[in-house]
Amino acid sequence: PTMAEIARFATVNGRYTAADDVEFGSLAVMANGTQFNLDTDGNPVTEGHDPNNYYFLISDDNILIMNRLENYLSNDSWQELAYLYEDLAGYTLEHHVVAQSMDLQQRDEDIAAYLARDNELGLNWVSIEGGSNGYSCRQVLAGYEWLLSQERQDEIHREKLDLNKPFQLADEQILDESRMLHYTDPDGNALYFKTGKTGAGTQFYNTVLLPVNGAADAIPGWLPEGMSWETGVEGASIIGVTAIGKDAVAIEYDKDMIGLVVNLKGDSILGLDGSVREDIQIVMDPYDFYDKDGNRLDVAIQNIYVNSTAALNPGAERQSGSGQYVIVEFESAAAAEVSGVIQRTTIRTDTLIASASPWMH
Repeated sequence: PTMAEIARFATVNGRYTAADDVEFGSLAVMANGTQFNLDTDGNPVTEGHDPNNYYFLISDDNILIMNRLENYLSNDSWQELAYLYEDLAGYTLEHHVVAQSMDLQQRDEDIAAYLARDNELGLNWVSIEGGSNGYSCRQVLAGYEWLLSQERQDEIHREKLDLNKPFQLADEQILDESRMLHYTDPDGNALYFKTGKTGAGTQFYNTVLLPVNGAADAIPGWLPEGMSWETGVEGASIIGVTAIGKDAVAIEYDKDMIGLVVNLKGDSILGLDGSVREDIQIVMDPYDFYDKDGNRLDVAIQNIYVNSTAALNPGAERQSGSGQYVIVEFESAAAAEVSGVIQRTTIRTDTLIASASPWMH
């Protein structure tokens, strides 16, 4: 879950009073669910924040990674984060390895000493040599003791890394053994961690682990056709939603949504090779709609297309049209009740990505 969702869960379950503003560094979540960034003067700012930029969101969190040194998938995943933070923001995540020869008491003391070091952020990574993926980590207490000693204020008072901006590749990619994954592509070719450009961010970054099970720059349907990190990625965001008659709404975006590609509930998915998987279907629609009291409406989407105005285009083909309005037609007359929308899944065009978000518009 995103930090916004965590904060909302805590508020709903009575952990904070209704008047309390739950703040996470530069992200604040009001008790009523409204979310926003704060500028240097403490004023709310909604532009330029992507709640799916997870590498940015977790960069000031209290995190303890504990795994087995030989767990290659886990280690490659965290090594990817470590290289991103180092390349883009100059932060080094110290990876501490606990020797297999240590007994339990020695392991506890060793890990406790590592966790007691001066650490700019709240990120810690401990790998235990040998042992099992789950049990070895649970045998030691130092990690639990550190986690239980952390406070919400520790995180709030830290600055996030400056990563809330688009990812860019460095001009020269490091292709030596230090940057090599433990996995290869299906043809046996080596895979390397991307080298990020100093000063860039992690927005729209897509993991290098994707080609492990299929040769792809990204999961089909995620990055627009013919687009890669080498050519760049743009983002689109919702501005608002307007009812059109009894059975349709217009969702306004900040950019032209021509070439819309969107999955609806019941659609078959694409495999990594681009073929249609009839055995696996999409389980949710891209949008949830809400009435003025914040209640989710039980509506089914019949058609979805693009228009230059907040108006119906009778007979329009699915995903056709151009303009900043995504027109959603319902199977039943419920549009008059709609006063808010949350985008639950990522949609795209030929040039843009509109990320899923917990924000209501």
